[in-house]
Amino acid sequence: MPLEIDWKAQKLNKTEDFKAFSEHLSEVHFDWKIKQCEGLSRQINAYIKKYNFGECFVTDVMTLPIKGERSLPQGNAQQPCYLIISYILDGSGYSITVGDNHTFVKRGNLFIWNSNHPMRFESKENIRQISVFVPTDFHRVAQSLICPDRILVLDDNDVLSNILRSTLLTLRKSAHKVRTSEERPIICSLLDLTKALTESRSATQLAKNKNPQSLLQEAQEYIEENLCDVDIGVQSIARALGVSNRYVHKLFASTGLSLTKTISGKRTAQAARYLSDPGLSELTITDIAFMIGFNDSAYFSRVFKAKYGFSPKQFRQLNSR
Repeated sequence: MPLEIDWKAQKLNKTEDFKAFSEHLSEVHFDWKIKQCEGLSRQINAYIKKYNFGECFVTDVMTLPIKGERSLPQGNAQQPCYLIISYILDGSGYSITVGDNHTFVKRGNLFIWNSNHPMRFESKENIRQISVFVPTDFHRVAQSLICPDRILVLDDNDVLSNILRSTLLTLRKSAHKVRTSEERPIICSLLDLTKALTESRSATQLAKNKNPQSLLQEAQEYIEENLCDVDIGVQSIARALGVSNRYVHKLFASTGLSLTKTISGKRTAQAARYLSDPGLSELTITDIAFMIGFNDSAYFSRVFKAKYGFSPKQFRQLNSR
C-alpha cells in the first residue's frame, strides 16, 4: 500500500505551517474550512499521512488545536462519497457538531461519518486520528452505513469495538506490507465489523434536527426491527435516534399510546402472524414468545389474551383450520 502523502510541520513560522497543514488536511479529508484555535504554541506538532489502498485509502493525522466546518457539497460530480471509519488514538476535548446537536469524542472512541456530511469540529489540543475511507459504491455494506444527516459515535469497550480498534491500528502499522490481493478482503472484513457495531445498542447517533413525525416513524421502524431484543426500551431507542429519553416518551405520548404499550402491541401482533402461519406450526408457544422478545411465556400468554381474547394456543387452533 503506497504512501501518497507524508507531511509534517517543518518548524517554519506558524502561519506558513498552519496554511500547509490546512491545505493537506482539506485535501485528504475533503473540503474543510479550517481555522486556527487561540493559544497555538510556536512549535507545531502535526503530521498527515495518506496510504492508497486500492479504491480506498487510510489516513493517519496528528492535528494541532484547530476548528473546521464543512457545508453541503456543491455538486462536484468528480468527487465520490466515502464512508469513513475513524479511531481516536490520542487526545480529548474534541467536539463534533451536526446541525444543533453535538458530542465530544476522546481517546478510544470510534465514529462513522461520510465525506458529504455538513458538520463542524473543534479540538482544544492535539488529536491523533486514524481513518479508513471507503467509496460507497465499493460494497453494499458501505452503502447501508451511509446516512446523510447522521454520524455514529461508538464509545463502549465491548468485544466488537475492541476488535475494530485493533483492526484499524494493525492496518495502519502494517500498511506498507499489504498486498494488492489482500486489500478488498481486509476492507470487507472491516465493513462487516462496523455494520455489526452500528446495529448494537452501543452506537450513539448524532443527528441533525428532524421534525417529530420523522423521528416517530424512525422509532416505530426501530422497534419493529428489534422486537426480538428483550432489552428494547426508551434508552436503546433514544440512542438510536440521537435524542433524550424524555423526548422519546414525548414522541409516543403524541400517539395516545405509551412506549411500553406500543412495544407490547407490536410484539403481540407479530405473535399473531406467527401463530397463523402454517409453516411455523412446529414452533411451541414458548418459542414464539422468545422470538418476539418475551422472556416469560406465561406473561406472554396473559398479554396476548388481553389483546385478542384468546390464549395463544386457542388463537392458533382457530386460525389453523
